[in-house]
Amino acid sequence: IEGFPAGWGRIAKGVVKNYYPKWLRDIKVWEE
Repeated sequence: IEGFPAGWGRIAKGVVKNYYPKWLRDIKVWEE
């Protein structure tokens, strides 16, 4: 992610994976 410290994107993806519903998680994957 532009403008964020190294590793922040990985943490954010971990939060998404753990807390977002599967369908919303799938949307996020497709957007990447």
